[in-house]
Amino acid sequence: MAMDALLKGVRVRHSEAGAGNRTAEVLFVPPNYRLTSAKIAEIATKTWKLPQPNLILQCDAGSAHPSQLCTELMLQLPQLAEWKKDAG
Repeated sequence: MAMDALLKGVRVRHSEAGAGNRTAEVLFVPPNYRLTSAKIAEIATKTWKLPQPNLILQCDAGSAHPSQLCTELMLQLPQLAEWKKDAG
């Protein structure tokens, strides 16, 4: 099942010192978009093929631009080109 057209899903490589590399899925949600815990669970199970989450945390990045929340490699992803362009 596809995500809503307004949501941006991105697959990234994540690495930590001493822990190696792994793939992570990131979901960017536009301002004023009402994302319910049921929709998050649906994306996790149907789009990302993960088991049903037993806990969902919600946080708001406020006015932080996605570039402040990601690495230089993430900023080079084509999926983030629109946000990068909008940031100037």
